[in-house]
Amino acid sequence: PGSWTLAVLPDTQRYTVDPWKGIFPTITQWLARNRRARNVRFVLHEGDITGGNTAATWQVASEAMAVLDKAGIPYSLTTGNHDHDAWNPFRNAPDRNTLLGDYCPFSRYRSMPTFGGVFEPGRTENNYHRFTVAGKHYLTLALEWGPRNETVAWASRILAKHPDRIAIIVTHAYLYSDGSRYDWAAKGTSQDYN
Repeated sequence: PGSWTLAVLPDTQRYTVDPWKGIFPTITQWLARNRRARNVRFVLHEGDITGGNTAATWQVASEAMAVLDKAGIPYSLTTGNHDHDAWNPFRNAPDRNTLLGDYCPFSRYRSMPTFGGVFEPGRTENNYHRFTVAGKHYLTLALEWGPRNETVAWASRILAKHPDRIAIIVTHAYLYSDGSRYDWAAKGTSQDYN
């Protein structure tokens, strides 16, 4: 009694390509079916939503997440390296562009009662939500893959505006195992998958 679920979706990229693309909607359908029984209050995606930043993989992801929209389950998405790159053959992205906003647009977030805002107008890679469960106030911050300094500064401002909330910060890559920051400027091509 009184328990609730914060669901976490890590690295669904393989579930957006054959032969596994039926798995992603199966996961979100399970969440929708169990919304009341498990008291599912929010879903966080940790990035690597797609298998290669193609229209076909984003369509699979979009349709899977639409199941949560229909069920009224709020969620946040953030990008991983595979949401910027071509997967097969794997190659690094020449920039920070992704198709996320084309298939999971700002309008989806705007309709969620939990939605707080985004870092860049119309772009959803960096977003925050607020919700309350069992008298506790939460804030989720979803930050882009390898967040830029200006993204981290934005996140700090959001946290400062909501000191009364328990913060949950999600990003696909931020620190290495030695505690150093994921940083292209400092590490260059020695930084795997960046």
